[in-house]
Amino acid sequence: MNQIKGLAFLLAMVLAISNASNAQAQSPNANPQAFGKGYPLQATHLPASELRDRLLALDPHARARAMKILKDLAFTSLDLAYIKVDLNGDIYFADDFGPEPAEDAYLPMLPPVGAALTEAETFLLHSRPGAPNVIYLDFNGHTISGTAWNSNYGVTTYYARAYDPDGDDVPPYSANADCTSPPPSVTVNFSANELAIIHQIWHRIAEDYAPFDVDVTTEEPAIIDRYTGRILFTDNYDYCGIAMPSVSAGGVAYVGPWGQSNYHTYYSPALVYNSSLIGAAEAGSHEMGHNLS
Repeated sequence: MNQIKGLAFLLAMVLAISNASNAQAQSPNANPQAFGKGYPLQATHLPASELRDRLLALDPHARARAMKILKDLAFTSLDLAYIKVDLNGDIYFADDFGPEPAEDAYLPMLPPVGAALTEAETFLLHSRPGAPNVIYLDFNGHTISGTAWNSNYGVTTYYARAYDPDGDDVPPYSANADCTSPPPSVTVNFSANELAIIHQIWHRIAEDYAPFDVDVTTEEPAIIDRYTGRILFTDNYDYCGIAMPSVSAGGVAYVGPWGQSNYHTYYSPALVYNSSLIGAAEAGSHEMGHNLS
């Protein structure tokens, strides 16, 4: 687990730089104030923000839990727009990655991945088979219930859509916000283009985690435990037309639950709504970094 802790530190630096850059772009004259790790911190120390307001509205037990998590993070005033607190005092990030990148500008930078794969091959990719830590890249849709997402947003079940940048799955989601039963049978069509994108997303995220003892895979693990992270690549509305958590974000994930006994059952999955190759790959690595702390 020392390697995973090292990975968490490395990704925390990347996350801070990424979020600060987005905020700096929006507020070029900002002079950020540091908070959290290494600095005394109370909710009242924070500048006026949604985070401060929500912290002060929590019951004392939940607020104490939230402050404990925040004191272990290093963040600045530029990050406040992205840091969220739920009703139980757990902290998560709702990240804005800006406009989806134009893929053509990045194509010369993409690492080679070899010949095109069949659908079966695409969903059997592993970067380090047998590693004790697993990051599962889930493109097939997922039913989310009994999790922190459900509790915080008051939605009993999310029927999260499969990854579908081509928009050809059947049926598309409806506008029925009262959908309380499983959606009708869904036909998920992975085109050759989508399979190629998934292959590249896997390749890029696997490269990000290559120095560490973790298997980045597109094959759903037979056993999912507290050392298994799930990154769900989905739409920001589910099959019933219900808004997913932090619907306007590019990706969203809880901070630091990796390895907790209820990580895989309560704080997972990390969610990615970006659909382009570069956007989805960047968001996937980024959101799993939050799970790692």
